[in-house]
Amino acid sequence: MNSNRELVEYLVKSGVLKRREYIESFLRLDRKDFMWQGYEKYAYEDTPAPLGDTGQTISAPHMNAYAMEILEIDKNDIILEVGAGSGYQAALIGMYIKTSNGDGHIYTVEFVEQLYEFAKSNINRVGLNDYVTVILGDGSVGWPPKMKYKLYNKILVSAAASKPPKYLINQLKDEGKLLCPIGPPLHQSLYLFVRKGNIIDENKLFPVAFVPLKEWDND
Repeated sequence: MNSNRELVEYLVKSGVLKRREYIESFLRLDRKDFMWQGYEKYAYEDTPAPLGDTGQTISAPHMNAYAMEILEIDKNDIILEVGAGSGYQAALIGMYIKTSNGDGHIYTVEFVEQLYEFAKSNINRVGLNDYVTVILGDGSVGWPPKMKYKLYNKILVSAAASKPPKYLINQLKDEGKLLCPIGPPLHQSLYLFVRKGNIIDENKLFPVAFVPLKEWDND
């Protein structure tokens, strides 16, 4: 694939990107603009790519599409993303909120300072800082850290946790959804958690491969 449009058309034909408004977001944001310098040649491939020497990656585009479709992101949702990376996933959601004239907002937390700066500059460059807030911190314990209030309609974890992330589950609003890869390298699965009052439904979806989540205090 040689262009962003060809990449988007591939995702649509593959059946992973379906909703019209989400498709528009993918078309409006060129993935190449979120690639680390030197890795631009991978921009239109449906594959992860390194973010420099940080040990982190930009996710494969089909996973960005799955995240939005599975979570059923709404234009008025208040959303938390753990692991900003290059800011691409947050930008896709922010663009959807902006073009849909929604009142939603996405907060994306990044532990690696170099990536925090990279994501923040990318979000500013594409004009989405009114819809996306990039935060430097440890998102594995929620944001604000360890607060037990129900703050978010949707939570997206962009790295693999070792077990269900209790601090994030605590911050889900009623009927809220949390999407998180869980498991050791090579043996991870994507899980969807849905809050129904005080009950959390846990749904194992399919095998995935993500870099490990930096969990410093998720006992």
